[in-house]
Amino acid sequence: MNKDITRFFGEINTLIERNQIPRALQMLRNYVSGNSTLNDQYEGKLIMLMGRYNGLQDEYFQKLITQEYYTVEKTRLSEAILYFVEQIKEDSEELTQLPAGKYDEDIPMEIAPPPPQVKVQLQKNISNKLKNISWLEKGITYAKSVCKVEVRNKPTEEGIRTIVGTGFLLPGHLLMTNNHVIGSTAEAADSVLYFNYQLDAEDNKQDPLTYKLAPEEVFFTNEDYDFSIIKVKDEPKRPLDQFGHVNIDLDEYSDEPALYNHVTIIQHPMGGYKQIALNENQITKVDKETQTILYKTDTEEGSSGSPVFNDNWKVIGLHHAHVSSQDEQGVQTFHNKGVMMEKILDILKNEGILQ
Repeated sequence: MNKDITRFFGEINTLIERNQIPRALQMLRNYVSGNSTLNDQYEGKLIMLMGRYNGLQDEYFQKLITQEYYTVEKTRLSEAILYFVEQIKEDSEELTQLPAGKYDEDIPMEIAPPPPQVKVQLQKNISNKLKNISWLEKGITYAKSVCKVEVRNKPTEEGIRTIVGTGFLLPGHLLMTNNHVIGSTAEAADSVLYFNYQLDAEDNKQDPLTYKLAPEEVFFTNEDYDFSIIKVKDEPKRPLDQFGHVNIDLDEYSDEPALYNHVTIIQHPMGGYKQIALNENQITKVDKETQTILYKTDTEEGSSGSPVFNDNWKVIGLHHAHVSSQDEQGVQTFHNKGVMMEKILDILKNEGILQ
């Protein structure tokens, strides 16, 4: 490889290591602009990286994300740039001289300066998802209150059939699930709840405990916010109290859903054994107008009615849909959608169902 080219890529690596990402991106774009083949292949990718950097800077300056999240994402971006540097370097092996780019001119780019006192260390697999072991223990405790919901004789577009969903216990032996899972007293009367429907530590099937609902005692449903509350029939020989209930004592400030907050969903996907979604679970949008949140996590049919927990293991949302959206470039992304628990609790308190 030409010595000038070798020196150029050395400078790029040094800039990235020194956290001078804007300058590194600018020099790379200058470089590929002088070679039509490289420009066709990499200009679009470099523009996307610039956009990612700009977006990250904007969110940080507007205090939409924490410094910890900013640092982690900036490190990931640096690693992505290093990956492209290696690709461009490989594609430059046959070049005998530097491409005729505008090295003495700045190609205009709207890149904000880096925030002060933020140092990014390049290392593999950096993460902000470390948890105390007590976090897992709390999760296991609250997971006991999550159950499989089997609705028999459910009217659907395909006719009368059995459907499955997920639900969870509130204080007072009340079940919460979606309106589209249980939408009437008749459907509630034909439903069966399966608690402890899961595998143990050795992957052996545990014996589930089944319960019926008592809609004649308590039944409330709301189609607009897609939730239903139904009384569960207690069994003296196997009391419901053994499963406890979720924590809905939400703090006005610390438990308010916010962009990039971590969430966890415990569910019965496809009516199967109880599962927990842990990977890459983040809130991607908070919509105060519709009282909904969007988040990225793994769910399946049958997950409707699952609790959406925050990192304090408080239920901040009721999962109810899988939605897609399209950005200005036509790129389609998929998210899960939940109703904010704060809104549901306000309705239930106004109806006198909860205190």
